Amino acid sequence: MSNLKETKAEDIDLSNLTVEQLKDMQHQIEIELQNKEREEVIGLYEVMESQAQALGFENLEALRAKYDEYIAEKKKSSKRRTPVVPVYRNKANEKETWTGRGKPPRWLNNIAQERGVDVSTILEEFRI
Repeated sequence: MSNLKETKAEDIDLSNLTVEQLKDMQHQIEIELQNKEREEVIGLYEVMESQAQALGFENLEALRAKYDEYIAEKKKSSKRRTPVVPVYRNKANEKETWTGRGKPPRWLNNIAQERGVDVSTILEEFRI
């Protein structure tokens, strides 16, 4: 085999190799993959640590602690909507209610349609 840096995988004729040679090659590839991955992880960690220090953090753990603190603050400060109290209730089915916001519910539209009137003319009848 020639210089592997210039050789593409499809250019290597593996069909002439024995099982033992293929397994040996596979083992060498696995070792090389582990080494390359280790180098990349170490390099990435060093870059991240350098950036964290440039921001004034002692190390990545200090950055992570500050990150967790900010996330916890954000979760606490995010306002949760309080449920809106219903203003209208269906007399035939007390579970059906409407806050008066948005489009009128189907049950209210059906009642208005049965009576042949506009929803706005019967609202007071269903006010809680």
